[in-house]
Amino acid sequence: MKIHTLFSPQSVEELYFAGKTTVVIDVLRASTTILTALHNGAREVIPVNSLEFAMKVSGNAFGGQTLLGGERNTKKIEGFTLGNSPLEYTEEMIRGKSVILFTSNGTSTIRKAKYSENLFICSFNNIEAIANHLQNLNVNIEILCSGSHGMFSMEDAVCAGNLIYLLKKE
Repeated sequence: MKIHTLFSPQSVEELYFAGKTTVVIDVLRASTTILTALHNGAREVIPVNSLEFAMKVSGNAFGGQTLLGGERNTKKIEGFTLGNSPLEYTEEMIRGKSVILFTSNGTSTIRKAKYSENLFICSFNNIEAIANHLQNLNVNIEILCSGSHGMFSMEDAVCAGNLIYLLKKE
């Protein structure tokens, strides 16, 4: 197993990930929000890479069972039901619903890796499960940190380092 870590999505194109196993990390907050939403019963979380696309696909989608969530530059977007805090994604709010999620960094990074053969989203909340699953797959891995506005992000790098540690430990 070879592990390659990218500390920003800016340096690669979408097709770079074609056929690869990719782990996207955006610790604060996209990955944790997505995991919380799924844990609390969301039918699905659809990451989008633009506000316009989020509004377009949410229009009449899924018969009123769709929620818009996310942030722009850390602020909840006007007209969205949810922000980007995992605490907002309660079971009562999202069970059985689809969530269209836009964030400043994380969702666009996930979309960048969309051609991956296997695409995983990692945070400190699911890092051990991801490590175990990757061990079972026994394939080369691309770790893609979302960063912050194209720049290095310490928390994403620390999570990536912890994931590598867990993989090497086994």
